[in-house]
Amino acid sequence: MLSKTHSHYIYVYLRSLPRGANEATKTLNRGVSEIIVLAADTSPLAIVLHLPLLCEDKNVPYVYDPSKTALGRACGVSRAGN
Repeated sequence: MLSKTHSHYIYVYLRSLPRGANEATKTLNRGVSEIIVLAADTSPLAIVLHLPLLCEDKNVPYVYDPSKTALGRACGVSRAGN
């Protein structure tokens, strides 16, 4: 079980994660990304099509999550899936 201080640190960490295709592109170009998580049901798909190529160029692993709603909830985004 996490103590209140640990949950606070996890919350602060999640709030500071870059979210969205533009932020992902910026962190990849700056060389600070360690992993990129993409939503497989993004629409329009063209928003994220460049990211796998950029990840491969920068040797950054990437993974697809099947649901943008679940991914948004995991990152603390309340409007995910809209």
